[in-house]
Amino acid sequence: MYFEDFTVGQVLRTRGRTVFDHDIGALIALAGLYEELFMNREYVERASVFGRRVAPGLLTLCIAEGLVMSEEWYRNTGLAFLGLDGLRLHAPVSPGDTLWVTVRIVETRPGRQPDRGVVVAEHTVENQAGVAVMTFRIARLV
Repeated sequence: MYFEDFTVGQVLRTRGRTVFDHDIGALIALAGLYEELFMNREYVERASVFGRRVAPGLLTLCIAEGLVMSEEWYRNTGLAFLGLDGLRLHAPVSPGDTLWVTVRIVETRPGRQPDRGVVVAEHTVENQAGVAVMTFRIARLV
């Protein structure tokens, strides 16, 4: 999609993706997030507020961004990731949860060059029960 294809109020929705145990392990190893909350099953079951294994919020963010990119709305037209604001985690994500992202365009403005513009979107990540687990706003140069 080109800048002109995005309109304020437009709503887009991604396909779903299930979170697996190995996704959590891969992010922990890559980022060095060696916290008991993510690595120690005994601790999680005995002492955590969740009582079950949960994914780091950063994994939810990475999966959400991957889902948006897999839809190819920005394929060959996305020029730059300008920023992320207002990231909030509303509910935990665990292995077996399936996530979708609803993208609502909240602002479009022309760029400095005539062949591009800025698109700002609010992203809501929901699980299989329709519960919003994360929200954030992203600005992109398109």
